[in-house]
Amino acid sequence: MKSTRLAELVKVRGILITVFCINVVLSILKLAAGIYTSTLSLIAEGFHSLLDSSANAVAILGLAISIKPADDGHPYGHRKFEAISAIAISFFMFLASFEVVQQIIERVTDSGRHVAIATPLSFAVVIINMVANFAISSWEAKRGKELSSRLLIADSKHTLSDLWATLAVLISLISIALNYHFVDLIASVFIVGIILFAGFEVIMSHLGPLVDSAVVNAADVEKEVLAVPGVVSCHKIRSRGMEDNVFIDLHVQVPRALTIEEAHNISFAVESRLKDWDNRIFEVLVHLEDDSPPRPLAAGMQEGH
Repeated sequence: MKSTRLAELVKVRGILITVFCINVVLSILKLAAGIYTSTLSLIAEGFHSLLDSSANAVAILGLAISIKPADDGHPYGHRKFEAISAIAISFFMFLASFEVVQQIIERVTDSGRHVAIATPLSFAVVIINMVANFAISSWEAKRGKELSSRLLIADSKHTLSDLWATLAVLISLISIALNYHFVDLIASVFIVGIILFAGFEVIMSHLGPLVDSAVVNAADVEKEVLAVPGVVSCHKIRSRGMEDNVFIDLHVQVPRALTIEEAHNISFAVESRLKDWDNRIFEVLVHLEDDSPPRPLAAGMQEGH
């Protein structure tokens, strides 16, 4: 792994640790206020934030593994653990939504035994959380783009979903103050929808690296390779990996009359051009071929003898 990328991943880990600590504090505030005021949506958000903290812990662990350099058992490195960690975040989201649904069912069937109240403390906690969520999401999104981190970008979307959920809690508190207690349940259902949608989005955006989806456009790669002097054509262009850690292999045809040294110099030139063209490319594997047309198989071989 390039030393600059290693330094970037260490920065990503530091950001996630900071977010983890903030989430723990926000979780305690929401749960305490929600239990004190019997506000279901606020309790649900407290559990949601608590699970966010667990998700951050998983992300930090996954990133610690992905930072490790390539070894004999993992010759292509450990970067896919970063994508796995991002997907793991979505499962924590689903767990959070299940927790909320349980709370909704209990509230609907408890025959009014729990009556929510709106207090200045509740409003203060919700507003503090909204400001914190917006600030964290913006910071993670900005740093995620700067550091080319899928994990940070995924967590920023997760945090942004928390902002909308907290807004639903604020609406719920206003409704409770006006004696429209059913809005608390509606807000809780809305939170579940937000969590499920955000989790689905994270999963779909991170499956690509795990199933070796193409990362760069083959036609664009071909255009760059054909600009290298001595290249006759190229084909079988394949790319995979993380968006910021791309592996490419391709077949390049060169004139048959070239020496091995000359052909390999062209191969090195292809590799250098592609890496200069896109700094996300970590490794290029060039398969050299001569430009002579394929020779027909011998008659005996064609007949299967």
